[in-house]
Amino acid sequence: MANVVFVEPRGSYNGYGYSQLYRLPLMGSLCLGTIAKEAGHEVLVLRDKVKSVYDEKRDQLHEALMRADVVAMSVLTSTADRAY
Repeated sequence: MANVVFVEPRGSYNGYGYSQLYRLPLMGSLCLGTIAKEAGHEVLVLRDKVKSVYDEKRDQLHEALMRADVVAMSVLTSTADRAY
């Protein structure tokens, strides 16, 4: 089965939006991740606000992203610039 990674990018501004108030993943990533896991896939949800998915010093993506067969992004308007 496939390795599926869901990524939720962090916002790039210091305003008070959803990503600044809550450390929990968005429901879409959790629901789709659960469906994929129940179908037999290996699933990981990465919340960029909690731990960065990109190491700027080493110019390297998170190891799970390098091994992923499928990468899904869950993006809010406030996080869209980081998603690109």
